[in-house]
Amino acid sequence: MRTMARSRSSSKGVSDQIQKQMSGTMPVFDSKKATDEIEIDIQIANALNWYNTMASDNKERKWFLTYAEKNKLLTKGEVGRAKTMDSTIFSRVGRYTEMLSNGFPIEEWAQKYIDACVAKVKKNLSEKKTVTKSGPSIQDRMREKANEFAGMILNDIDEFLDGVISGDIKKSDDESFFNIQSFIQVNEIKPLVANKIVPDIEYAKNEWVQALKNSEGYDYLTESQIKRMIRFYDWILEGLNIRASTKHTTKRTRKRKEKTPAELVKRIKYLEKTDLYGGHVSVAPEKLIGAIKVCLFNTKTRQMYLLESQDKRGFTVKGTTIQNVNIDKSVCKRIRETQVNGLLQIAKTQGIRELKTAFNKITSNPGIANGRMNANMIIMKVYQ
Repeated sequence: MRTMARSRSSSKGVSDQIQKQMSGTMPVFDSKKATDEIEIDIQIANALNWYNTMASDNKERKWFLTYAEKNKLLTKGEVGRAKTMDSTIFSRVGRYTEMLSNGFPIEEWAQKYIDACVAKVKKNLSEKKTVTKSGPSIQDRMREKANEFAGMILNDIDEFLDGVISGDIKKSDDESFFNIQSFIQVNEIKPLVANKIVPDIEYAKNEWVQALKNSEGYDYLTESQIKRMIRFYDWILEGLNIRASTKHTTKRTRKRKEKTPAELVKRIKYLEKTDLYGGHVSVAPEKLIGAIKVCLFNTKTRQMYLLESQDKRGFTVKGTTIQNVNIDKSVCKRIRETQVNGLLQIAKTQGIRELKTAFNKITSNPGIANGRMNANMIIMKVYQ
């Protein structure tokens, strides 16, 4: 493997050349331009200066853990639990793993930093596991579960951050990007486990609160974007705190097992697939549980339904009817034969905004959408 010719900081002679990169996209090694030692060194120096300016501890943690999982340096479970660790552990290390992923040659000393960070993460995780001779305690098992779920939530938060930076996620869609109530229900998270997840998410949120006071290391984000991140954390914490405060009845006779999504939709009627209008397959009905919006299409009557839930808890199902539907905001319209293919394609491939825009152009009189299902209805798309 080729060695890196320069240290972390770039020479002043190339500083002018990297100004555009400092506010642009992440640098990738261009082997076609690497015709001599000087050109290779310039590319490496440019990259290091870009990371010095644009990287934050949070981003370096994400880069490092993505690389560690992909290259099997850490197991998937270890990566999930490591997401709750102090982000400063990964400071000035994640950039080297990202450079490796982007094709840059790297020096042996930088590889040693990566190996040392892997060892440090493994040691930190092993110290969290307190195993007695009789095996893990109930508290240990709950902590393990909480770490796993916290890692899953933080992974979704990372995806949300990427969407905020790229502009793919509109501000009006922030709250619907990740439904914490649905996440809790699908994963059957108990109140005591939810209570143990809260500190990890609060810790991660506090880093953004501090970033609002001192944006050093977060120059790639605007103040508005940082506030969006904090608000997103607050929605998640609200759902976790509600679950954590749920009281259990002490009377065994009144104790009822919470039904899984599969059990709730056991009796629902719907059309699994159709060859009409170019062919369509229904979304699994289990995904209705906790969703906040859904698009349905009746292949017999050519009626399209846009249902919206009554509140943040989302939909549930009882028998053959979708429950918790906001009748005032939900609507159905009969679609002309010539318009069906185009509208179904939009519903299948685009977001709720585009679908609503196209749906509102339909001139037929709107009808009442009460959530009743039948054997002719395709579940086109579910919005969590």
